[in-house]
Amino acid sequence: MLDGSVFCWILFVCIYAVQCEPSFLSQSEQEQERIPALLKGDFIIGALFSVHHQPKQKRAGNTLKCGEVREMYGIQRIEVTFQTIDRINSDPTILPNVTLGVEIRDSCWYAPVALQQSIEFIRDAISPSQSADTCSADQL
Repeated sequence: MLDGSVFCWILFVCIYAVQCEPSFLSQSEQEQERIPALLKGDFIIGALFSVHHQPKQKRAGNTLKCGEVREMYGIQRIEVTFQTIDRINSDPTILPNVTLGVEIRDSCWYAPVALQQSIEFIRDAISPSQSADTCSADQL
């Protein structure tokens, strides 16, 4: 079982992952940009969770905007994912000399957004960027 400080760190990362936005984007670009939560490792697991509700208006211009945050459903899944990865990485008998990571993206409980985010997983796997467009534990 994780101690209180690790749990608080996981909770902070999850909340930060949902709310962080790069400061170099304009307000309208920030509303359209979806930023993944990233925990780096030797192997990265992709996770697609519905952190937000479906958009009320299906399209706003050329982009899809998500609804309100699903605090219980969406955030809990992110917490469990980070907790599980942390437990696996802290036990040297499970995967010796290997560190798992995770990249979590938001599907907004809406198929077009899920498809878009799945394509982003593939794009990131082909040409990973080291830019400021992710929220990672290193930024905390």
